Amino acid sequence: MIGILLSHILSAFIVALCIAVIFLFLIYFLNEKLKIIKSMILSVIVSILGSLIFLVPFIEQLMFQKYNRPATVDVFEKVANLDSLFTYGVNNSMIQIESGGVYSVGISLILVMFAGVFYWKRVTNQDRLIYLIGIINFICASKIFPWFLLQNTPVSVVQFPFRFLMISTLCLSIYAAKLSEQIKFTQDGYKYCSVLILVILFFGSWVSSVHTLLQTKYYQESWGSYYNWGTPFSRGKFF
Repeated sequence: MIGILLSHILSAFIVALCIAVIFLFLIYFLNEKLKIIKSMILSVIVSILGSLIFLVPFIEQLMFQKYNRPATVDVFEKVANLDSLFTYGVNNSMIQIESGGVYSVGISLILVMFAGVFYWKRVTNQDRLIYLIGIINFICASKIFPWFLLQNTPVSVVQFPFRFLMISTLCLSIYAAKLSEQIKFTQDGYKYCSVLILVILFFGSWVSSVHTLLQTKYYQESWGSYYNWGTPFSRGKFF
């Protein structure tokens, strides 16, 4: 949380919001509630202390000048359709302008979403919770979630619901690692070959998306020019 706050305050707000919702929903079902509440309070205190390098100057600036809240936008208008999240995720696009204004989680995690259903009974309750959090945040980035009801609430400060995909990406990546533990092999040779194939597929999809990004006209005209200053600033031709 400390690192997120130091990098992007709205992302920290989204993470804190998700943690609060999950905590309030699960606290009724958990044992040792008092111990868990104490741990949460301690985590908040540690996060605040660790973020003082940002919070102290920020509060100091607030005392001398007024900061405007982030620009108000129609949150529901900025949300993608659920089918678009799947479509452009399968297309493995890394740039929004090339995918009709839609960000997604990529083809690898789309596959994890579907594969996770078949392994539901073979994983622990903790793994299932991680999987569900990933799915729910994925849905929150689409018009399936009623964002129009939250337009005039503090939650609208998130501006762009696709920001919830960062939590979906994290949770689904963790669940993907858990799924890999469920694969059983009778011989070590099959195990190593399967791991190698998975590495090639996941790494290959990333390389392909980066290559597509670098070849887009939008990137070359808008961003590529910033990296054409020659060594050591040139982006080179890795892909």
